[in-house]
Amino acid sequence: MRTAPAPSDPTMAREFDTHGLLLRAVDYGESDKVCTFLTAERGKLAAFARGARGSKKRFRGGIGTFTELHLVFRSRNPDAMPSLAESEAIVSHAQLGSDLVKMAVGTYVLELLDLALHDEQGAELFPVAVRLLRWLEAEAGGTHRVEAGLHRFELLLLDTLGLLPDFGQCARTGHALEDEVGARWLPDVGLVE
Repeated sequence: MRTAPAPSDPTMAREFDTHGLLLRAVDYGESDKVCTFLTAERGKLAAFARGARGSKKRFRGGIGTFTELHLVFRSRNPDAMPSLAESEAIVSHAQLGSDLVKMAVGTYVLELLDLALHDEQGAELFPVAVRLLRWLEAEAGGTHRVEAGLHRFELLLLDTLGLLPDFGQCARTGHALEDEVGARWLPDVGLVE
C-alpha cells in the first residue's frame, strides 16, 4: 500500500490560488503560453500555461486582456516558474475594446505594470488596477476624464515604487517651497521664480 508523500517532500506539487489580471502572454510551441499576471497575493507572477491556446475546460472563459481571473498555480520547485493549472474568467471588461481611447489607456496601464514591477512585487496595486479597469469601462465623461484617471494611476504607481518626487520642495535647489522667495506655481507652466 502506497502512502501519500510527506508535506515537507520537495517533489510534492504546491498549489495556490489567487485572483489576477493578465499583463502579458507569449505563445510558446503549438498550444502553450507563458503568461505574466498581476496577482492579488503574490504581485507580478509569470507562469507556464500548458495547452492554454486550446483547452477550454481548464481555462474557462479564456485568458484574455481586461479580464479579472481566478487562477490556480502549481509549483514543484519554489525556485522555478510555476505552471498555471487552471483559470476562470470572473469579470470581463471587453467593452473597453469598443472605445479606442479607453482600450489604449487600459493596455498602457497593464504594460506599465509589467515593465515597472519586478517578480513578486506590486500585490498592493492589484485592487487599484481592477478599480481602474472597472472605472474606465463605466466612464462616460470624455477623454479629459480618462486622461485624469490615467495620471492619477501613474502617481499611485510612482508612490508605491517609492519614486514619487517631493512636491514640497524645489527640484532645482532642494529648498522647501515656502522658503523660496518669489517662487510661485502657474498652471500648465510649473514652478517659476
